[in-house]
Amino acid sequence: MDVGVRRIRERAVAFGPNRSMVGIVTAPVPPPPDQGPAVILLNAGVIHRVGANRIYVRVARALAQAGYPVFRFDFSGIGDSEARQDVLDLDEALRLDIADALAHMESSQNARSFVIFGLCSGANNGFRYAIRDERVTAVVLIDPVAFRTLGHQLRFFGRRLLRPRVWWNVVRGRNAFVRDFLRRLRGQSDLEQEMENAYPVGPGRDEMRKGLRTLIDRQVEMLVVYTGGLEWQYNYREQFRDMFPDEAASARIRVEFLEDSDHTFSAEAHKAWLVNLATSWMASVVSKGDGAPQPVAVSKGS
Repeated sequence: MDVGVRRIRERAVAFGPNRSMVGIVTAPVPPPPDQGPAVILLNAGVIHRVGANRIYVRVARALAQAGYPVFRFDFSGIGDSEARQDVLDLDEALRLDIADALAHMESSQNARSFVIFGLCSGANNGFRYAIRDERVTAVVLIDPVAFRTLGHQLRFFGRRLLRPRVWWNVVRGRNAFVRDFLRRLRGQSDLEQEMENAYPVGPGRDEMRKGLRTLIDRQVEMLVVYTGGLEWQYNYREQFRDMFPDEAASARIRVEFLEDSDHTFSAEAHKAWLVNLATSWMASVVSKGDGAPQPVAVSKGS
C-alpha cells in the first residue's frame, strides 16, 4: 500500500435509502492503486461526526493521507442526519445506519473491506456490528465497555483510602460507597447498578467474550485503547487481560492504556498520540506499508 499520499479531499454527502443521513468522506487524491480498507467512524453518544474535541477530524485526515478512504457520519437523529421514521429498536436502527454507511463507501469508493473505529458508545456499537459483518477486517475500540476485576477494585478503593477528603465524607455520611453499603444492609438499592443505569454500557461480559472469540476466529485485527478518564471502569494496563485472559493472549488483539488522558482526548498531546497510534497500527496490521506519512494539503468540503 502506498502511504506516501500527500493530498486529501473532503466531501459532504447525503446517503441512505432516503438520503436522510449526512456524512463526510475524506479520501486520498488520487486514490492509491492498492487502496486499503475504508475506515468508518461511529458517533460517540450524541456528539456529531467531528467527534469529541474534533478527534474524528484529526483521525480521518491522517488516515486518508496514509491512503485510506474514511467516512465519518451522523447516526439518524444526531447532528445533521434526520431522525428515522420507522419504529425499529435502537440496536437494529444503529445496525442499519452502519450498513448504509458501508454501502455508500462500497458504491462511492469501491471499498470491499472495512475498519470500524469508535469511541465510547461508538466502540460498543462498532464491536456489535463487526461481529455480524464479515467485510469488517479490523476494529479500533476506544474506551469500550469494561468490567471490574479484583485488580481494579484494589486500585480504585486503595487510592481513595489515602485521600483525607474521602474520610471526611465518610464521617459526614456523604460517601457514596458507604451509603450504598448501608443501603445494601437494609436490602435497598445497589450503587453499581445505579452507575450502570446512569452510564449505559454495551455488551455484557459473556457477549463481549463470545464476540472477541468470533472476531479472533475470523482473523479480525483489533486495537483496544482505554484512557484514565473512566477510572471507575478501567484503571490499570493489564485489566483487559484479567477480564478476558484467553482472548487477550491472541496476537490479533493489541491493548493500550493512556492513563493520563481524559475520556475525550482534550489535550493536544493525547490527540496526537491517538492519531499516531491509529495510523501506525493500520500500516502494520492492515496495509503493511513501508512509507511514512507526509504533510497534508486539504481540499475542504462543507
